[in-house]
Amino acid sequence: MTHNNVNVFKKLIGNLSIESFFKDYWGKEVLYLEKKDNPDANFPISVNDLDDYFTNTRLRYPWIKLVKKGIEVPLKEYRNSALSMLTDTVDNDKLFNGLSEGGTILANSIDKSNKAIGIYCRELEKELSLKIWANLYISDSMSYGIGIHQDAQDIFIVQLAGKKNWHIYPRQEQYTGPRQPKEDEKAERSLLLKEGEVIYLPKNYPHMAFAADGPSIHLAISAEGLLWSDLIKYFSNTVNEDVDFQQKVPLPLEGKETYDIFIKAFQEKWIAFNETHHPLDFIKELNSGVTYQKDGQRDQRLSNWLAIDDINLDTTLQKNKHVAYNLQKQGKRLQLKFYNKELIYPIFVFELVKDLLQEEPYKLVNISTQQSDSEKVIVAKKLVREGILTIAK
Repeated sequence: MTHNNVNVFKKLIGNLSIESFFKDYWGKEVLYLEKKDNPDANFPISVNDLDDYFTNTRLRYPWIKLVKKGIEVPLKEYRNSALSMLTDTVDNDKLFNGLSEGGTILANSIDKSNKAIGIYCRELEKELSLKIWANLYISDSMSYGIGIHQDAQDIFIVQLAGKKNWHIYPRQEQYTGPRQPKEDEKAERSLLLKEGEVIYLPKNYPHMAFAADGPSIHLAISAEGLLWSDLIKYFSNTVNEDVDFQQKVPLPLEGKETYDIFIKAFQEKWIAFNETHHPLDFIKELNSGVTYQKDGQRDQRLSNWLAIDDINLDTTLQKNKHVAYNLQKQGKRLQLKFYNKELIYPIFVFELVKDLLQEEPYKLVNISTQQSDSEKVIVAKKLVREGILTIAK
Protein backbone atom coordinates (compact mmCIF):
# COMPACT_ATOMS: atom_id res chain seq x y z
CA MET A 1 0.00 0.00 0.00
CA THR A 2 1.41 3.39 -1.00
CA HIS A 3 0.63 5.74 1.85
CA ASN A 4 0.79 8.78 -0.41
CA ASN A 5 -2.40 7.51 -2.05
CA VAL A 6 -4.50 7.02 1.10
CA ASN A 7 -5.14 10.60 2.16
CA VAL A 8 -8.84 10.19 2.95
CA PHE A 9 -8.25 7.10 5.09
CA LYS A 10 -5.35 8.79 6.88
CA LYS A 11 -7.67 11.62 7.91
CA LEU A 12 -10.25 9.11 9.12
CA ILE A 13 -7.87 7.39 11.57
CA GLY A 14 -6.12 10.57 12.66
CA ASN A 15 -2.83 10.25 14.53
CA LEU A 16 -2.86 6.45 14.41
CA SER A 17 -0.48 5.09 11.79
CA ILE A 18 -1.80 2.98 8.93
CA GLU A 19 0.60 0.20 9.93
CA SER A 20 -0.73 0.16 13.50
CA PHE A 21 -4.33 0.16 12.38
CA PHE A 22 -3.98 -2.88 10.13
CA LYS A 23 -1.65 -4.74 12.49
CA ASP A 24 -3.54 -4.20 15.74
CA TYR A 25 -7.17 -3.40 14.90
CA TRP A 26 -8.35 -4.33 11.39
CA GLY A 27 -10.66 -7.31 11.75
CA LYS A 28 -9.49 -7.81 15.35
CA GLU A 29 -10.23 -5.14 17.93
CA VAL A 30 -12.57 -2.21 18.58
CA LEU A 31 -10.88 1.17 18.19
CA TYR A 32 -12.06 4.42 19.76
CA LEU A 33 -10.53 7.59 18.34
CA GLU A 34 -11.19 10.55 20.58
CA LYS A 35 -11.08 14.13 19.37
CA LYS A 36 -7.52 14.51 20.63
CA ASP A 37 -6.54 11.53 18.44
CA ASN A 38 -7.85 13.30 15.35
CA PRO A 39 -7.89 17.06 15.98
CA ASP A 40 -7.98 17.91 12.26
CA ALA A 41 -10.84 15.57 11.33
CA ASN A 42 -12.62 16.70 8.19
CA PHE A 43 -15.61 14.49 7.55
CA PRO A 44 -17.62 14.50 4.33
CA ILE A 45 -20.84 16.08 5.52
CA SER A 46 -22.12 18.95 7.63
CA VAL A 47 -25.49 19.84 9.08
CA ASN A 48 -25.86 22.31 6.20
CA ASP A 49 -25.43 19.44 3.74
CA LEU A 50 -28.16 17.54 5.55
CA ASP A 51 -30.43 20.58 5.45
CA ASP A 52 -30.10 20.48 1.66
CA TYR A 53 -30.68 16.72 1.62
CA PHE A 54 -33.94 16.95 3.55
CA THR A 55 -35.34 19.72 1.35
CA ASN A 56 -35.92 16.89 -1.13
CA THR A 57 -39.67 16.26 -1.05
CA ARG A 58 -39.33 13.01 -2.93
CA LEU A 59 -37.32 10.96 -0.43
CA ARG A 60 -38.44 7.37 -0.71
CA TYR A 61 -38.84 4.33 1.47
CA PRO A 62 -36.89 2.05 2.07
CA TRP A 63 -33.96 4.41 1.48
CA ILE A 64 -35.43 6.52 4.25
CA LYS A 65 -36.89 4.74 7.27
CA LEU A 66 -38.20 5.68 10.69
CA VAL A 67 -37.38 3.29 13.52
CA LYS A 68 -38.15 3.52 17.23
CA LYS A 69 -36.85 1.41 20.12
CA GLY A 70 -35.76 -1.40 17.87
CA ILE A 71 -38.97 -1.52 15.83
CA GLU A 72 -39.48 -0.13 12.35
CA VAL A 73 -42.33 2.37 12.22
CA PRO A 74 -44.84 1.37 9.49
CA LEU A 75 -44.54 3.48 6.34
CA LYS A 76 -48.21 4.43 6.61
CA GLU A 77 -47.27 6.60 9.62
CA TYR A 78 -45.06 8.89 7.53
CA ARG A 79 -46.12 8.24 3.94
CA ASN A 80 -46.89 11.25 1.75
CA SER A 81 -50.53 10.23 1.42
CA ALA A 82 -51.32 13.49 -0.37
CA LEU A 83 -49.62 11.94 -3.40
CA SER A 84 -51.13 8.48 -3.06
CA MET A 85 -52.15 5.98 -0.41
CA LEU A 86 -49.77 3.51 -2.07
CA THR A 87 -46.75 5.75 -2.71
CA ASP A 88 -43.36 4.98 -1.20
CA THR A 89 -42.59 8.72 -1.04
CA VAL A 90 -41.99 10.03 2.46
CA ASP A 91 -43.70 13.06 4.01
CA ASN A 92 -40.81 15.01 5.54
CA ASP A 93 -43.04 16.74 8.10
CA LYS A 94 -44.36 13.41 9.37
CA LEU A 95 -40.84 12.00 9.31
CA PHE A 96 -39.49 14.75 11.57
CA ASN A 97 -42.55 14.58 13.82
CA GLY A 98 -41.65 10.94 14.36
CA LEU A 99 -38.07 11.99 15.08
CA SER A 100 -39.25 14.46 17.73
CA GLU A 101 -41.34 11.72 19.33
CA GLY A 102 -38.30 9.57 20.08
CA GLY A 103 -37.70 7.98 16.71
CA THR A 104 -34.57 7.59 14.61
CA ILE A 105 -34.33 8.53 10.94
CA LEU A 106 -32.26 6.00 9.00
CA ALA A 107 -30.99 6.99 5.55
CA ASN A 108 -29.84 3.75 3.92
CA SER A 109 -26.95 3.86 1.43
CA ILE A 110 -26.91 7.65 1.56
CA ASP A 111 -23.70 7.56 -0.47
CA LYS A 112 -25.93 6.80 -3.47
CA SER A 113 -28.01 9.95 -3.04
CA ASN A 114 -25.67 12.50 -1.42
CA LYS A 115 -22.79 13.83 -3.50
CA ALA A 116 -20.36 14.62 -0.67
CA ILE A 117 -20.77 11.26 1.07
CA GLY A 118 -20.72 9.45 -2.27
CA ILE A 119 -17.37 10.94 -3.29
CA TYR A 120 -15.98 10.20 0.19
CA CYS A 121 -16.99 6.54 -0.09
CA ARG A 122 -15.64 6.21 -3.63
CA GLU A 123 -12.31 7.65 -2.47
CA LEU A 124 -12.14 5.09 0.33
CA GLU A 125 -12.97 2.31 -2.14
CA LYS A 126 -10.11 3.42 -4.36
CA GLU A 127 -7.63 3.75 -1.49
CA LEU A 128 -8.48 0.62 0.48
CA SER A 129 -9.66 -1.83 -2.21
CA LEU A 130 -12.86 -2.43 -0.24
CA LYS A 131 -16.56 -2.11 -0.96
CA ILE A 132 -17.73 0.99 0.91
CA TRP A 133 -21.20 2.31 1.64
CA ALA A 134 -22.73 4.54 4.30
CA ASN A 135 -25.91 4.83 6.36
CA LEU A 136 -26.95 7.97 8.23
CA TYR A 137 -28.69 7.89 11.63
CA ILE A 138 -30.47 10.88 13.19
CA SER A 139 -31.82 10.29 16.71
CA ASP A 140 -33.73 12.32 19.24
CA SER A 141 -32.42 12.77 22.77
CA MET A 142 -32.16 9.51 24.80
CA SER A 143 -33.67 7.45 21.96
CA TYR A 144 -32.39 4.52 19.96
CA GLY A 145 -33.37 3.04 16.64
CA ILE A 146 -32.06 -0.53 16.60
CA GLY A 147 -31.62 -2.99 19.45
CA ILE A 148 -28.56 -5.15 20.01
CA HIS A 149 -27.32 -6.35 16.62
CA GLN A 150 -24.13 -7.20 14.80
CA ASP A 151 -22.99 -6.36 11.31
CA ALA A 152 -21.59 -8.77 8.74
CA GLN A 153 -18.99 -6.18 7.71
CA ASP A 154 -16.58 -3.83 9.44
CA ILE A 155 -17.93 -0.39 10.39
CA PHE A 156 -16.42 3.05 10.91
CA ILE A 157 -18.80 5.16 13.02
CA VAL A 158 -18.35 8.91 12.60
CA GLN A 159 -20.18 11.21 15.03
CA LEU A 160 -21.29 14.27 13.06
CA ALA A 161 -23.33 16.09 15.71
CA GLY A 162 -24.29 15.60 19.36
CA LYS A 163 -23.25 12.62 21.46
CA LYS A 164 -24.16 8.96 21.39
CA ASN A 165 -23.69 6.13 23.89
CA TRP A 166 -22.34 2.89 22.45
CA HIS A 167 -22.60 -0.44 24.23
CA ILE A 168 -20.39 -3.10 22.68
CA TYR A 169 -20.77 -6.78 23.62
CA PRO A 170 -18.37 -9.76 23.29
CA ARG A 171 -17.70 -10.85 19.74
CA GLN A 172 -19.66 -13.81 18.40
CA GLU A 173 -19.65 -15.47 15.00
CA GLN A 174 -23.31 -16.48 14.87
CA TYR A 175 -25.84 -13.75 14.15
CA THR A 176 -28.43 -13.31 16.92
CA GLY A 177 -30.00 -9.88 16.46
CA PRO A 178 -31.50 -7.45 16.39
CA ARG A 179 -32.96 -7.90 19.86
CA GLN A 180 -33.68 -6.03 23.05
CA PRO A 181 -31.03 -6.14 25.79
CA LYS A 182 -31.66 -8.54 28.68
CA GLU A 183 -31.91 -7.13 32.19
CA ASP A 184 -28.70 -8.80 33.38
CA GLU A 185 -26.78 -8.35 30.12
CA LYS A 186 -23.70 -6.21 30.47
CA ALA A 187 -21.70 -4.59 27.72
CA GLU A 188 -18.03 -5.47 27.36
CA ARG A 189 -17.31 -1.84 26.61
CA SER A 190 -19.29 1.40 26.89
CA LEU A 191 -18.26 4.54 25.01
CA LEU A 192 -19.65 8.03 24.74
CA LEU A 193 -18.97 9.13 21.18
CA LYS A 194 -18.77 12.91 20.79
CA GLU A 195 -18.84 15.13 17.74
CA GLY A 196 -15.77 14.59 15.56
CA GLU A 197 -14.92 11.22 17.11
CA VAL A 198 -14.74 7.78 15.49
CA ILE A 199 -15.28 4.16 16.48
CA TYR A 200 -13.96 1.32 14.37
CA LEU A 201 -16.03 -1.82 14.94
CA PRO A 202 -14.93 -5.12 13.35
CA LYS A 203 -17.72 -7.34 12.06
CA ASN A 204 -19.61 -9.64 14.43
CA TYR A 205 -19.33 -7.39 17.48
CA PRO A 206 -22.90 -7.04 18.85
CA HIS A 207 -23.61 -3.45 19.73
CA MET A 208 -26.35 -0.98 20.58
CA ALA A 209 -26.33 2.81 20.47
CA PHE A 210 -28.61 5.50 21.86
CA ALA A 211 -28.46 9.27 21.84
CA ALA A 212 -27.24 10.99 24.98
CA ASP A 213 -28.73 14.21 26.40
CA GLY A 214 -29.56 15.81 23.10
CA PRO A 215 -30.05 15.00 19.40
CA SER A 216 -27.42 12.88 17.67
CA ILE A 217 -26.30 12.39 14.08
CA HIS A 218 -23.80 9.74 13.06
CA LEU A 219 -22.60 8.18 9.83
CA ALA A 220 -21.93 4.43 9.72
CA ILE A 221 -19.39 3.68 6.99
CA SER A 222 -19.42 -0.02 6.08
CA ALA A 223 -16.29 -1.70 4.69
CA GLU A 224 -16.39 -5.15 3.11
CA GLY A 225 -13.43 -6.90 1.56
CA LEU A 226 -12.72 -10.04 -0.42
CA LEU A 227 -13.44 -13.40 1.22
CA TRP A 228 -11.86 -16.76 0.46
CA SER A 229 -15.25 -17.90 -0.77
CA ASP A 230 -15.31 -15.03 -3.30
CA LEU A 231 -12.26 -16.51 -5.01
CA ILE A 232 -14.03 -19.85 -5.29
CA LYS A 233 -17.19 -18.20 -6.64
CA TYR A 234 -15.22 -16.31 -9.27
CA PHE A 235 -13.40 -19.52 -10.18
CA SER A 236 -16.79 -21.22 -10.50
CA ASN A 237 -17.99 -18.50 -12.86
CA THR A 238 -14.90 -19.05 -14.97
CA VAL A 239 -15.69 -22.74 -15.14
CA ASN A 240 -19.20 -21.90 -16.33
CA GLU A 241 -17.74 -20.04 -19.30
CA ASP A 242 -16.11 -23.25 -20.59
CA VAL A 243 -18.54 -25.00 -22.95
CA ASP A 244 -17.24 -28.46 -21.99
CA PHE A 245 -18.61 -27.94 -18.47
CA GLN A 246 -22.08 -27.28 -19.89
CA GLN A 247 -22.54 -30.95 -20.81
CA LYS A 248 -25.16 -32.90 -18.92
CA VAL A 249 -24.23 -35.39 -16.23
CA PRO A 250 -25.71 -38.78 -17.26
CA LEU A 251 -28.80 -40.06 -15.46
CA PRO A 252 -28.61 -43.33 -13.47
CA LEU A 253 -30.93 -44.99 -16.03
CA GLU A 254 -28.37 -44.44 -18.79
CA GLY A 255 -26.29 -47.25 -17.34
CA LYS A 256 -22.87 -47.86 -15.81
CA GLU A 257 -20.91 -47.71 -19.06
CA THR A 258 -22.20 -44.23 -19.90
CA TYR A 259 -21.51 -43.10 -16.35
CA ASP A 260 -17.95 -44.46 -16.39
CA ILE A 261 -17.24 -42.66 -19.68
CA PHE A 262 -18.49 -39.43 -18.10
CA ILE A 263 -16.32 -39.88 -14.98
CA LYS A 264 -13.17 -40.41 -17.04
CA ALA A 265 -13.88 -37.47 -19.35
CA PHE A 266 -14.72 -35.16 -16.45
CA GLN A 267 -11.58 -36.05 -14.52
CA GLU A 268 -9.40 -35.45 -17.55
CA LYS A 269 -11.07 -32.12 -18.26
CA TRP A 270 -10.85 -31.04 -14.61
CA ILE A 271 -7.13 -31.82 -14.40
CA ALA A 272 -6.43 -29.98 -17.64
CA PHE A 273 -8.51 -26.98 -16.55
CA ASN A 274 -6.73 -26.72 -13.19
CA GLU A 275 -3.35 -26.73 -14.91
CA THR A 276 -4.22 -23.38 -16.50
CA HIS A 277 -6.69 -21.94 -13.96
CA HIS A 278 -6.59 -21.45 -10.20
CA PRO A 279 -8.63 -19.32 -7.78
CA LEU A 280 -5.49 -17.39 -6.79
CA ASP A 281 -5.01 -16.38 -10.42
CA PHE A 282 -7.88 -13.93 -9.97
CA ILE A 283 -6.91 -12.37 -6.64
CA LYS A 284 -5.06 -9.39 -8.12
CA GLU A 285 -8.00 -8.57 -10.37
CA LEU A 286 -10.63 -9.00 -7.65
CA ASN A 287 -8.78 -7.42 -4.73
CA SER A 288 -8.80 -3.88 -6.11
CA GLY A 289 -10.83 -0.71 -5.95
CA VAL A 290 -11.87 -1.28 -9.57
CA THR A 291 -13.84 -4.37 -8.47
CA TYR A 292 -15.77 -2.55 -5.77
CA GLN A 293 -16.64 0.67 -7.58
CA LYS A 294 -19.76 -0.68 -9.25
CA ASP A 295 -21.61 2.64 -9.22
CA GLY A 296 -20.13 5.69 -10.82
CA GLN A 297 -20.00 8.85 -8.72
CA ARG A 298 -20.27 11.12 -11.76
CA ASP A 299 -19.42 14.65 -10.73
CA GLN A 300 -20.38 17.31 -13.31
CA ARG A 301 -22.34 14.76 -15.33
CA LEU A 302 -24.74 17.28 -16.86
CA SER A 303 -22.22 20.05 -17.51
CA ASN A 304 -19.82 17.55 -19.08
CA TRP A 305 -22.59 16.19 -21.28
CA LEU A 306 -23.48 19.68 -22.46
CA ALA A 307 -19.86 20.49 -23.31
CA ILE A 308 -18.71 17.23 -24.93
CA ASP A 309 -19.21 18.43 -28.50
CA ASP A 310 -17.14 21.54 -27.75
CA ILE A 311 -14.06 19.66 -26.52
CA ASN A 312 -11.00 20.73 -28.50
CA LEU A 313 -7.23 20.97 -28.11
CA ASP A 314 -7.56 23.94 -25.75
CA THR A 315 -9.98 22.17 -23.42
CA THR A 316 -8.64 21.51 -19.92
CA LEU A 317 -9.32 17.97 -18.73
CA GLN A 318 -8.44 15.72 -15.79
CA LYS A 319 -9.27 12.26 -14.52
CA ASN A 320 -12.00 12.09 -11.89
CA LYS A 321 -9.80 11.74 -8.83
CA HIS A 322 -12.05 9.33 -6.94
CA VAL A 323 -12.27 6.82 -9.79
CA ALA A 324 -10.28 3.59 -9.47
CA TYR A 325 -9.22 2.11 -12.79
CA ASN A 326 -7.07 -0.57 -14.34
CA LEU A 327 -5.29 -0.06 -17.67
CA GLN A 328 -3.50 -3.06 -19.08
CA LYS A 329 -2.24 -4.53 -22.34
CA GLN A 330 -3.78 -7.78 -23.50
CA GLY A 331 -2.00 -8.97 -26.60
CA LYS A 332 -2.96 -6.59 -29.40
CA ARG A 333 -5.70 -4.98 -27.29
CA LEU A 334 -5.74 -2.36 -24.57
CA GLN A 335 -8.26 -2.86 -21.75
CA LEU A 336 -9.49 -0.02 -19.52
CA LYS A 337 -11.72 -1.05 -16.61
CA PHE A 338 -13.57 1.28 -14.22
CA TYR A 339 -17.07 1.71 -12.78
CA ASN A 340 -18.01 -1.83 -13.78
CA LYS A 341 -17.20 -0.88 -17.39
CA GLU A 342 -14.70 -2.27 -19.86
CA LEU A 343 -13.38 -0.20 -22.77
CA ILE A 344 -11.26 -1.89 -25.43
CA TYR A 345 -8.79 0.00 -27.63
CA PRO A 346 -6.09 -1.06 -30.10
CA ILE A 347 -2.75 -1.42 -28.37
CA PHE A 348 -1.14 1.47 -30.23
CA VAL A 349 -3.18 4.07 -28.28
CA PHE A 350 -1.76 2.92 -24.92
CA GLU A 351 0.42 5.99 -24.39
CA LEU A 352 -2.41 8.32 -25.37
CA VAL A 353 -4.95 6.77 -22.96
CA LYS A 354 -2.34 6.62 -20.18
CA ASP A 355 -1.50 10.32 -20.63
CA LEU A 356 -5.17 11.30 -20.73
CA LEU A 357 -5.75 9.69 -17.33
CA GLN A 358 -3.81 12.35 -15.40
CA GLU A 359 -5.37 13.59 -12.16
CA GLU A 360 -3.83 17.03 -12.48
CA PRO A 361 -5.52 19.35 -15.02
CA TYR A 362 -3.97 19.49 -18.48
CA LYS A 363 -4.78 20.77 -21.95
CA LEU A 364 -5.19 18.31 -24.81
CA VAL A 365 -2.79 20.34 -26.92
CA ASN A 366 0.00 19.43 -24.47
CA ILE A 367 -0.50 15.66 -24.84
CA SER A 368 2.41 14.49 -26.99
CA THR A 369 1.69 11.17 -28.68
CA GLN A 370 1.83 9.76 -32.19
CA GLN A 371 -1.92 10.21 -32.67
CA SER A 372 -3.27 13.14 -34.64
CA ASP A 373 -5.03 16.04 -32.95
CA SER A 374 -8.42 14.84 -34.14
CA GLU A 375 -7.74 11.34 -32.78
CA LYS A 376 -6.81 12.79 -29.37
CA VAL A 377 -10.08 14.72 -29.29
CA ILE A 378 -12.12 11.63 -30.25
CA VAL A 379 -10.59 9.49 -27.48
CA ALA A 380 -10.93 12.29 -24.91
CA LYS A 381 -14.62 12.79 -25.75
CA LYS A 382 -15.26 9.08 -25.28
CA LEU A 383 -13.59 9.07 -21.85
CA VAL A 384 -15.55 12.15 -20.75
CA ARG A 385 -18.78 10.55 -21.96
CA GLU A 386 -18.02 7.36 -20.02
CA GLY A 387 -17.25 9.29 -16.84
CA ILE A 388 -13.57 8.71 -16.13
CA LEU A 389 -12.49 12.11 -17.49
CA THR A 390 -14.06 15.40 -16.57
CA ILE A 391 -13.74 18.90 -17.95
CA ALA A 392 -11.74 20.86 -15.38
CA LYS A 393 -13.35 23.94 -13.96
